[in-house]
Amino acid sequence: MAGRILSGDAEAEEELALWFLPRLEAFASSRGCDFEDARDIAQETLIAAIRALRDGKVRAPDALAGFLYGTARNLVAGGIRGKARRRTVSMPEGFDPAAIPQDADREERYRVASQAIDALEAGDRAILTMVMVEGMKPGAIAERLGLTSEVVRQRKSRALKRAMELVTICRRTPLTGDGT
Repeated sequence: MAGRILSGDAEAEEELALWFLPRLEAFASSRGCDFEDARDIAQETLIAAIRALRDGKVRAPDALAGFLYGTARNLVAGGIRGKARRRTVSMPEGFDPAAIPQDADREERYRVASQAIDALEAGDRAILTMVMVEGMKPGAIAERLGLTSEVVRQRKSRALKRAMELVTICRRTPLTGDGT
């Protein structure tokens, strides 16, 4: 059939379309497309395939079905990506954009978090930094500090809990660097 289409046989193009159109629609539907999108994808696939066959651009004409389904798969993926880019969500009822924290609020949160972390014991602060900033695992931290992984996990957990307590305190009063 590919050779006939390459030589300009319109009947071969029609045979191809009649045979593959319902199969390509089902293929697109099975990948989550609604009826209209599945039909569009099947038609676009056939148009692209017939053009490629006419121009002799199909590398393996004997694997025409694979070419068609691969093209359809790519069109389905492109359609999904396109919909994701166009997707919009309406704002919830009562949404107030003015209530979004402004830079001053962000700076205040940063200041409070920094104060809380600075107020931790130096060893706990180092463990939190290795976990949160450097992304190290407890085993690697334990090896670096000469501790067991379990001790590192416990200290990390306690340091996080203490930091949260200190954030609450920092919101009210400045802290000293000695953990109180």
